[in-house]
Amino acid sequence: MGTVTNELVLSDAATLRVLSHPVRLKILAYLQSHGSGTATACGKAVGLSSSACSYHLRLMAEHGYVEEVPERSDHRTTMWRPRVETLLVQPRDPAAQEAAVPLEHMLVNEAFMISRRYLDQLGNLDESWQRAAGHSYWRLDLTAEELAAMRRELDAVLARWRDRQADQTGDTGPDRRRVFLTVGGVVEFVREEARDD
Repeated sequence: MGTVTNELVLSDAATLRVLSHPVRLKILAYLQSHGSGTATACGKAVGLSSSACSYHLRLMAEHGYVEEVPERSDHRTTMWRPRVETLLVQPRDPAAQEAAVPLEHMLVNEAFMISRRYLDQLGNLDESWQRAAGHSYWRLDLTAEELAAMRRELDAVLARWRDRQADQTGDTGPDRRRVFLTVGGVVEFVREEARDD
């Protein structure tokens, strides 16, 4: 088996289509949150039988999303873990771009749900976390080249923090929590009926 990698660039149509299945995205999210799990545990989390979940896990493994944990598996049970922490959606051709759209819809919805759960629990966080967490909203006038450069810079900043985290693997004290971040830059389309010409 391969080693766990930090990120996976989703650039070809086949790899994008595999994760465009809503159950597979949920399985990956479960494994990323829990570190590892069997097909039975994943199936319970996403509402599938263990055999159906095994099928999805094997397909995800073929495309580099998950892998078996051989030291924790035996002839009866296979333990799975995520191979990636970060997904970079970067379609390289029109077919990949078309395949990316349903996945991007699901990722946007997932980000929305994570933010909703955070806001629902905001009052249960101590004051330092309430000050640290949150959202930023920006509107800028950019060229396509400038937007691409900005996204690369922001991804590089997050990669540095991710790598810093990897150096502190043993530090799982009460002050450390899993944090969700998303980087996106999209063209804003103004609804026609909202225009004031």
